[in-house]
Amino acid sequence: MKRAYCWRCRKFIVVIEDVDWDEFDKLYKDSIEQVKKYREDTGSALNDAPVKKLFAPVYRFYEDRGGDSTVGHNEFYRHGERRFGPTCLACGKNFRTSEASFCAECGYRPGAK
Repeated sequence: MKRAYCWRCRKFIVVIEDVDWDEFDKLYKDSIEQVKKYREDTGSALNDAPVKKLFAPVYRFYEDRGGDSTVGHNEFYRHGERRFGPTCLACGKNFRTSEASFCAECGYRPGAK
């Protein structure tokens, strides 16, 4: 289990590691299809679909890895390991991306004097 600082959630979260990504991605996409099917079958609006129930496999997957299931299902997809940059040496939070040249949380720039 790896942790990273999510700037969207404003807290440290459990990331979905690259080795687990394909399994997670399949569960996520299957859940989306379940929501679409439910809406087609019932004619209901997205707000009326039992999204939490239809995304139950995704929530279980994240919980099994130590994740906080109170995060919305759309956030899970943003918690993939590859979406986070390195850990900042100054504050311990993550750079927002692997291409970031500074820490958006504290302003630290590696190599800056």
